[in-house]
Amino acid sequence: MIMWNIIKALNYQTRHDNVTVYSILLGIAMIATVFIDINLEQLNGGIFSIGFGEMIPISVMLLGVVLTARICAWDQSDKTINYEMLSGHGRKSVFFSRAIVSLTWCITLTVILIAVPIITVSLIFGWGEVTELKGVLLRYALLLLPIIRMICSYIFLSFLTGSFLAGLLSSYLITEAESLVYMALNETTDIRLGCGLGISNMFELMDFNSRMGFINGKDVYIYDSSLPSDIIVKTVVFSLAASAVYLIGGYILFRKRDMK
Repeated sequence: MIMWNIIKALNYQTRHDNVTVYSILLGIAMIATVFIDINLEQLNGGIFSIGFGEMIPISVMLLGVVLTARICAWDQSDKTINYEMLSGHGRKSVFFSRAIVSLTWCITLTVILIAVPIITVSLIFGWGEVTELKGVLLRYALLLLPIIRMICSYIFLSFLTGSFLAGLLSSYLITEAESLVYMALNETTDIRLGCGLGISNMFELMDFNSRMGFINGKDVYIYDSSLPSDIIVKTVVFSLAASAVYLIGGYILFRKRDMK
């Protein structure tokens, strides 16, 4: 009941915070770039979901770093978070209420930003035959796990730094560095990070193998939406394990911190 009161207050604060609006607009802007070079003559739900997937890791990262740092660290810089503990709330309730609100907002907005464009395009243009719907749905469902992992890492960094701006910048820079390392290794070596990092796991899930095919008298690219079982298992195990480590680590840091 005590934690629920904090969660309600945080939800109210987040709903009425301009930073929430800015983070949503940032996510929409990144997603909208998919439509810049798109060929409307060949557009359908299958093709869109494949091209769209390439933008999701970056869009989720930008949305997540801003929103999570705001929810978790906004009131740490000026010490107003201390009022909750002075009012009788334990540190466990204070920490995990922020973790729950961050995960809820980030996951909900991410699902909306992903689902609405894909469903809209599919309803207007149909799904098409270039890839199987079942496999794409599995990939997008699994995508939620590394997203949760990334949000948990941002929660950890927000409590580690104890500052909105420091939490935002550290989360962004670390994720950006991981992205650059992933792309550099993929392009120059045979080393594959796979599910080792949250961002690389997301890119891995959104990477569709393609081959030339023949549909309705036309040469088209056919995309394989199936996933090897080892990637599925590693995505689940690595994501859950890393998320738990980040949350436990963040709570331990917050519990031991001098809040004076």
